[in-house]
Amino acid sequence: MSRPRLISPEELTQLLAAPAPRPVSWKLQRRLGVGYVPLTLFGAVFFLFGLPFLYIFFPWQIVNEWRLYREGAAQTEGRIIEAKETGGSENDVSVWSYGFSFKDSSGADVSGRCYHTGEKWQNGSHVTVRYLPGNPQIACIEGARMGEFSVFAGFVIIFPVSGVAMVVISLWLLRRKLRLVKYGKLGDFLITDMQETSVRINDQPQYKITLQPVDGSVTKPIVFKLHDYVEVKFARNRHERGERVFAFFNPHKPKHALLPEIWAL
Repeated sequence: MSRPRLISPEELTQLLAAPAPRPVSWKLQRRLGVGYVPLTLFGAVFFLFGLPFLYIFFPWQIVNEWRLYREGAAQTEGRIIEAKETGGSENDVSVWSYGFSFKDSSGADVSGRCYHTGEKWQNGSHVTVRYLPGNPQIACIEGARMGEFSVFAGFVIIFPVSGVAMVVISLWLLRRKLRLVKYGKLGDFLITDMQETSVRINDQPQYKITLQPVDGSVTKPIVFKLHDYVEVKFARNRHERGERVFAFFNPHKPKHALLPEIWAL
């Protein structure tokens, strides 16, 4: 299994010789970012896929319902002026829409709409209405809800939120890698241990790599993880031959390290 060379050996030499902050070419930035494209695209698709469900099912009126029970809502008698099925359902039970009217504390006529899972009232039924005296348009029949679906339908938010999280994590990982290249400390190491972990990423086993410093750039071994086939193969060859490797690393977070020589293979 092979892949295109990210940079030439000459560009690698220049990069390793440059002091921090190192200039990172746009070509290298773009090619390092290719590995994060699948997660970014998957997150974007997940986000877009979830938006229609979020719009339809999320209980957008939950804040107003909370206000009705937290801000000293007034109660009065109202009347059902329309009862009809919405076409939606919860647990195979039809959701009903109820138009209602009532008079607020000033005597003004106010109308509203609320919902209930299952048929509960008929046209002309008298009901108890809760409303906010300062804003009578925020009103609901006692025992009904303001949104078409209950708060339990709010789980649909997990789809767009997960999609955004994937995109953010992907961009954050890329930013961390680029900062390591630009600001990371460069050290000379021997790979003293490689252990396969139980984690698999993109159907590739993840390895825990131990780097022992040989140039005094850091006092303790650095332990980080690799899963990419080409990177693991490179590390295994150097480990078996006892050959040194260069690594960019964060001295404050030694689990973050990169083996830049891989990019010129």
